[in-house]
Amino acid sequence: KKLDLFWIKADERNTGSDVVNSTDDDTDMYGAYFTWPEVGTSLVGFDLYAMLVKSNFDRGPGGVDGSHQTKMDSYWVGGRVFRKPEWGWHFNLELTGQFGTLDGRPDGSDSDIEAFGGEAMLGYTWDTTGSPDLHVGYTYATGDDDPADDKMETFAAPNPEIHPRLGFADLFLASNISAWQLGYAGAWENLAWGLEFYNFRMAESVLEDGETNMANEVDLWFSYQYSRHLSLQTAFAWVGVEKALEEQVKEFDYDPNDAYRFYVNLRLML
Repeated sequence: KKLDLFWIKADERNTGSDVVNSTDDDTDMYGAYFTWPEVGTSLVGFDLYAMLVKSNFDRGPGGVDGSHQTKMDSYWVGGRVFRKPEWGWHFNLELTGQFGTLDGRPDGSDSDIEAFGGEAMLGYTWDTTGSPDLHVGYTYATGDDDPADDKMETFAAPNPEIHPRLGFADLFLASNISAWQLGYAGAWENLAWGLEFYNFRMAESVLEDGETNMANEVDLWFSYQYSRHLSLQTAFAWVGVEKALEEQVKEFDYDPNDAYRFYVNLRLML
């Protein structure tokens, strides 16, 4: 069992100016995280957590009612249950609710933050040479069907970890998304490898035609643990662009064709 309490000064901008980046232009993060990795002999563990981000950021001259500041108080409360044995079935189920307030509406009122995100994964690892593992996963994070109202319903993680949570191409966050994952992984001694397939859709369409299908992605990865302190990981990702993403990138005159990424990471752990 372990309980962590933390405070992070994420952004400090006290420059002394009374117009831009004035006092209180800070972003602070507070949190508590409790984990129980193995309850009895069940091989099942769980996490519970609560976080708060308080942010005041400068809009510059011409803000609502002459104010230059935008204030946000955003809370996240959630939990996770998981099972990760060396062999056999393993799973992960996590759900997070986000709520709070954000000022800055044209009429001077606040917007209420009401969003949630969740993730589920189920897999099986065989006790044989190569430790083959098959798994399927699903990630969902709410979007906003009416950005003009007084509710902000698009989920936003406080410190998003996108790589390789939603693919090695690093194109998609856990925000306004519905994503399926199907994959295979293997390991032998200090080697590991895998193949992953993703389908990405919007949870709420932001397009006039209501299209939600954004992309398909295929990842092929390989890692080598040279020693306790040094590891190498390399991956290749192909992203097939679908209609919803194609329409968005065309608005910014970007190339709407399929994308490729080759990734190499050398990690030193002291």
